[in-house]
Formats: sequence, C-alpha cells, structure tokens
Amino acid sequence: MAESVPIELKISLPSLTFPV
Repeated sequence: MAESVPIELKISLPSLTFPV
C-alpha cells in the first residue's frame, strides 16, 4: 500500500502507511 501512495501523502499522512 505504501508504494501505491505518493511520497508526499506518506509524509503528510504517516497514519496511512503506518496504521497504529
């Protein structure tokens, strides 16, 4: 999933790539 989301989104929304 992390690779499917733009890098900017991963930085802006870390909760998406790293759900807690």
